[in-house]
Amino acid sequence: MLVHAPPHSSGYQGSNQDVRDALSPIFAQHGVQLVLSGHEHDYERSVPIDGVTYVVSGAAAAARRTGTEDYTAYAAATPSFVEVNVFADRLVLRVVDHDARMFDEAVIAR
Repeated sequence: MLVHAPPHSSGYQGSNQDVRDALSPIFAQHGVQLVLSGHEHDYERSVPIDGVTYVVSGAAAAARRTGTEDYTAYAAATPSFVEVNVFADRLVLRVVDHDARMFDEAVIAR
């Protein structure tokens, strides 16, 4: 699932509570495993929240500060992009900085 404003973010602008309230229960109810968003200028990956992993990938051009919350699995204020590989039994996320170095990887089992 893709949304612009992140339902869960510890970045500069923070979580969008309206998006969280409106959509997160629907994601959980329907078995959505991954929600990608931008808006923030950082990279963040949550621990699964009601079975859903939330990823903020908004640091392609420039980065702003990030932080951590109790749901944060990884956060970095590093210019980067997220590569998502889809397999029958899993999703594999790799986060790559502008120097082509992978600095985070996560596997989401089906």
